[in-house]
Amino acid sequence: MTVKQAVLDREFTVKGSAKELLTFSGGAVFLALMSRITISLPFTPVPLTMQTFGVLALAAFLGRKSFYSAALFITGGSLGLPLFSGGAAAAGLFGPTGGYLLAFPLAAFLTGYISEAKWKNDFVKYSAAMLAGELAIYSCGLAWLGLFTGYGAVLKLGLYPFIAGDVFKLLLAASAVSGLNKYRD
Repeated sequence: MTVKQAVLDREFTVKGSAKELLTFSGGAVFLALMSRITISLPFTPVPLTMQTFGVLALAAFLGRKSFYSAALFITGGSLGLPLFSGGAAAAGLFGPTGGYLLAFPLAAFLTGYISEAKWKNDFVKYSAAMLAGELAIYSCGLAWLGLFTGYGAVLKLGLYPFIAGDVFKLLLAASAVSGLNKYRD
């Protein structure tokens, strides 16, 4: 390998890293924007948000690397940036919705991993991938929520009121990513 090749390869790697950092940061900003779309429900400590839409759509679009956007989002909130639902910061991780938030990187990786499969029907592939991610979010979120509400009430407060909306968001995200995929390079 010549010096010129080594320098050019290094330059390419630096440019690639900068592009990835920008992509991951943009993904974290997208998640923060989705967290601003919130509806508080009087009967549960868990609000309706577009955060899950954001995590699942981002993961289907970016693949496994969306994990870094979700992790950056969580890290920013844990450092005090008002990124979570309702402008909450680190306290949001320790409250009733902390399990849902902490599941975002796992859901992003899982959804992204499945989304990278070479299936022919993108909508079905993305829907299945997003369902897996949604199940990861619910599993962690409900387990954590039960510490605050008691496990007898956890399904009533953290699952049942959200199923219809989450199915709608999942189908919307799968449609959006399928449509956007046509314009990808």
